[in-house]
Amino acid sequence: MKPTAIRIHLDTPNIHIYGEQHPDSAPTSSGRQVLLAGTVELQLRTAMRIRSLGLSFFGEQIIRVPSRNALAPHTNNKCLADIAHDPPLLQSSADNTERYAAGTHWLPFQFIMSEDLVTSAVLSFGHVRYAVRAQLVVSALRRT
Repeated sequence: MKPTAIRIHLDTPNIHIYGEQHPDSAPTSSGRQVLLAGTVELQLRTAMRIRSLGLSFFGEQIIRVPSRNALAPHTNNKCLADIAHDPPLLQSSADNTERYAAGTHWLPFQFIMSEDLVTSAVLSFGHVRYAVRAQLVVSALRRT
């Protein structure tokens, strides 16, 4: 049985990289880091056994460079960030899975990011984008 929905809610819609340093973070070369916080909303139609719910912050840069063949431009992809939330938001032991009741579960999260990330942008020749992704791993799909 699949969950009804997994939604990620950020505390603020925009993150300003040149924000104040988070007091619990280790300084970067310039001494500043940025906190990205929010909650994951997990809606379950029925009770289910969950092995884990992982979260990651991902950034990519895609630049399309014109080539001699106008129908096949050269694309340059680059991963700018791939930060896994450690530990996962939900984690069961290898031998046992946790049973979660039907309904809505709210799970808070925080990422501490370096200020040297490239600013997001949408350009005529490509883009720089960042996203927060959630991955739910359930046990066998049988009811108990």
